[in-house]
Amino acid sequence: MTDPTITLALERFTSFGDLLKFLRRRTGLTQRELSIQVGYSHAQISRLELNQRPPDLATVVARFVQALDLEQEPEIAARLIELAAAETRDVGPTGGAPPFKGLRRFEEAMPSYSSGVRRSRPASSTGCAPRSLPRQTCGSWPSWAPRAAASPRSCGPV
Repeated sequence: MTDPTITLALERFTSFGDLLKFLRRRTGLTQRELSIQVGYSHAQISRLELNQRPPDLATVVARFVQALDLEQEPEIAARLIELAAAETRDVGPTGGAPPFKGLRRFEEAMPSYSSGVRRSRPASSTGCAPRSLPRQTCGSWPSWAPRAAASPRSCGPV
């Protein structure tokens, strides 16, 4: 039978990170010890506890439940998994927002690249695409470019 005080205490945790930190401390593990047990880095555990990184639901089920000794406490394990699933669903672009930070600035600065039109690299007069940065057209090198930079797979005379 489920203890009502445990249920009430579990409902107080509204984020995955808060519950993870509580359970880790209750088990007596440091962040480093938990990271070793679940195969994450110390920094990843810290970001999870600070709700700066979304949890991977499969990893929570497979590794965190065991590392936090929750096999005999299904109510607590279920709450941890429930919060992990809620955090995972909240991740991602909403309302037309870009999928990661910085993309909006890129799209504003470079509207032609974000228009969805695929652009290919122009070919040189000989029909081959340039293979190195200093080469401007096949067989033509700028005076400042070192000759040793010639690629063995270059097209045309050097």
